[in-house]
Amino acid sequence: MLQAFSVNSSPEDALHFFESVPCRNVVSWNALLAAFAQRGRLAEASRTFEMMPQLELASWNTMITAFANTGYLSRGRELFATMPEFDIISWNTLIAGYAENASYKTAVELFRELNLEGLKPTESTFVGLLIGCNRGGKVKRAHEHFVSMITQYGLRPELDHYGCMVEVLGRAKQLGHAEELLHEMPFFPGPVAWTSYLSSCRMHGDFKRAAQAAQHLMELDPENKSMYQLLANMYTEKAAAQQQQQQSPMIDGEVVPESFEQKNLLQDHHEAVDPAVEPSRCLRLLSIRTVFLSLIMSCVRPTAP
Repeated sequence: MLQAFSVNSSPEDALHFFESVPCRNVVSWNALLAAFAQRGRLAEASRTFEMMPQLELASWNTMITAFANTGYLSRGRELFATMPEFDIISWNTLIAGYAENASYKTAVELFRELNLEGLKPTESTFVGLLIGCNRGGKVKRAHEHFVSMITQYGLRPELDHYGCMVEVLGRAKQLGHAEELLHEMPFFPGPVAWTSYLSSCRMHGDFKRAAQAAQHLMELDPENKSMYQLLANMYTEKAAAQQQQQQSPMIDGEVVPESFEQKNLLQDHHEAVDPAVEPSRCLRLLSIRTVFLSLIMSCVRPTAP
């Protein structure tokens, strides 16, 4: 029951139930610890950890996870160094924590130490390493990790690994390779993978690929709010760039002609093209369909000579 409180209720509810339990064992203590740790309540989690009459490996791992998830990696590693025993979860937690916080070098050092300890990495270990590569823009190292998990450790890449590779390639402006991987991976790419790819397309201003990614997302998850937000942002940025071009019509002493489509787009939706307009307001000013169709039209219509 207390474990259910730790997952579904507030830490205060979990504490109230814990105090009402006459016989407390290591399970109930761990559940209370998790209730605080999972919500980033480090002070209460640390106090509970110190008060526990018996510490299991799960107790240590819960505290390390709490420190890693809240960015207190040095404290997590200090606690890790005092652990009487480790398991692969302990190592994976630290590796993922450093990777998420853009400390790829430290994550790799921990990976090497893990191997020296004689432990075999798991699929989760490599998710952490690939996340670190993504944060650091290390495409070559990501490819090396992806290959080594198959050839050296006999692990089968899962959807999460392919998703990480799509994001690594996309962030590195290798959008063609990222798109190819989306279509060739042995899993059906879900909304998360396509949203990541769409985000990369926006990052590098590839409107044509963004429109294609959005079409896939609309088929998979028409209620995906992230997709609509990304499209609204791209539309605003595109229109703002067009407006800036209109304000500087002279190039090498010649007037740059204004296309009929661009002129009407700017006149009909002048409020939405203001770069100072917040994306949320842009969504209110324009219907989702208008945003999407305008984005596609701006990609496929040739620019006036």
